[in-house]
Formats: sequence, structure tokens, C-alpha cells
Amino acid sequence: MLRSRVHRRGFTLVELLIVLTIIALIAGVYLPKYRTARGSAAYQGCNENLKNIAIALQTYANESGQFYPVVLGQIVPNYIASMPICPNCAGVDNYSPSYMVNPPPSAMFTIYCLGPNHLDAVSECANQPWYIMGQGLGP
Repeated sequence: MLRSRVHRRGFTLVELLIVLTIIALIAGVYLPKYRTARGSAAYQGCNENLKNIAIALQTYANESGQFYPVVLGQIVPNYIASMPICPNCAGVDNYSPSYMVNPPPSAMFTIYCLGPNHLDAVSECANQPWYIMGQGLGP
């Protein structure tokens, strides 16, 4: 009498190892791209914050005879609801300490993001976003 082959349920060890290897390769390819995209989005968020602060400063100047505030906190809450927080920096206002204004008649302002995540090993401020009146966003 012939016995029929018993069909086992499940996967063999070789099949599981092949699937895990493929998953590891895919993850190795896509994780660096995900990190780059996430960093780029945070940088764009910081630029948007700088634009919003610049608009609030310009509105303040238009209503006060072309004078800019001495400290950035003077635009809150009348011109901007609250001081934005850089998406690269966990809950810290990195814009107020960097705000600089020239006195009249050449009244201009400059704002930097002082977030440590914008700095790199080569240059202290290579990726540091800024907004200078008359020049706009950089770098």
C-alpha cells in the first residue's frame, strides 16, 4: 500500500530567509531616500516660517511709519498668532534670537534660523535658512 505524501503547512526555512533578504534589500534602498525627503520637508517648513515672519514684520512696519519692531516678540499676537517653531528643532524658538533690524533711515531686517539641525560638519551655517529684507529667502 502506498502512502500519500503528507503536505506540510507553512514555509521552509529557505523560503523565509529569501523573503527576509528581499525585504532587507528594499528597506536598504528606500530608507535613505525617506530620510532625505523628510529633511527637505522640514527645511521647506522652516522657509515657510521665515516668510510668515517677514510678512508680519512688513505689516507691522506699514502700520507704524516704516519702523520695524526692536524685538521680534512685538509682532505677536497682533500680526502673527504665535512665534513659529522650526520643524527641525523640537519645540524651540530659533528665530527670535537671530532677528536683527537696522535703524532708520536704512531700516531693514534679517532673520536666521539658529536650529542646530541646519548646520553641517563642513561649514557652520551652510544649510542655515535666512530671510533678508530686499533679498528674500536663502540659501
